[in-house]
Amino acid sequence: MWHVWKAIVALVVCMLFTIPGHVAGQAVDPIEVVRNYIATANTGDFDKTFAFYADGAVVKNPLGLFVGKEQVSGWLQQDVKTTRATPEDFQVVNGNTVVNTGMVSLARFEQLGVGQTKYRAEYIIENGKIRFFSPTPILTPEQQEKVRAAAPAVAPPTIDPIEVVRNYITTVNTGDFDKAFAFYADGAVVKNPLGLFVGKEQIGSWLQQDVTTTRATPQDFQVVNGNTVINTGVVSLARFEQLGVGPVQYRSEYLIEGDKIKYFSPTIILTPEQQEKVRAAGAGSAAPNVPAALPQTGSNGSEYVWMVGVALLVGSLGLMLHRRTRRM
Repeated sequence: MWHVWKAIVALVVCMLFTIPGHVAGQAVDPIEVVRNYIATANTGDFDKTFAFYADGAVVKNPLGLFVGKEQVSGWLQQDVKTTRATPEDFQVVNGNTVVNTGMVSLARFEQLGVGQTKYRAEYIIENGKIRFFSPTPILTPEQQEKVRAAAPAVAPPTIDPIEVVRNYITTVNTGDFDKAFAFYADGAVVKNPLGLFVGKEQIGSWLQQDVTTTRATPQDFQVVNGNTVINTGVVSLARFEQLGVGPVQYRSEYLIEGDKIKYFSPTIILTPEQQEKVRAAGAGSAAPNVPAALPQTGSNGSEYVWMVGVALLVGSLGLMLHRRTRRM
């Protein structure tokens, strides 16, 4: 059994620590794809911008979750007219994930008297195409205040999204696949360190193994924009326990619709000591190039949680303002 776990560990280590630009099948530099995408989007040319997206692409942004090219197209038609980005920094994680930061001008923010904002965007690039894109604006305290002042009252959800997440974690911890799987909505998306899983068939394949090897102890829950839950805590992962790595910190984001999970994205947060043990287990799989601290797909700090909350709230407000403008 040990040789099986060594193979799994080697795979996980490769996913975490692969040298940028050396993923099998990744013939194009993912950073160049992102640079070209941003430059094209800034021209406002929808057709050329839309051509960057892969079939089955997923976009997760403050305006919502868009799955598949039809939904992505509906969002992008407006976005290329109203968004202009100035990229400043690019980092590659796991060979084909690009984290980009910079400044962005958004028409829906300008309507509120909010000028350029910082942003952080995450892309997954597959064979020269965008498979996943998630941008988040980062507001200053002054910009946050303007958003607060303009924000409309939001009706509370009929079902407490935190209770949905609590119940899901409790169910997963029992190892009952059928009950855990029932929490997912049709067309749900899971994004985690093992990959991007779109739709219940792909999620089911991942979850079959996850419910038998993962046990989480949640510690904190926060709700942003009414139906997005940020949960932090510690998690025991069988693939890490084989390396002598005990429970690790995690941060998870859930998008809840009714009593179902529409989007779930967990991120593990390793200490330097835990990172070293994982590196040691993956000796020979690009370990010498492992950074001292892994770039994360999401901060685990309260500042980021508030940032996401404001961004999601502004997105909802901007969409409302846009609809009102169109009626006028």
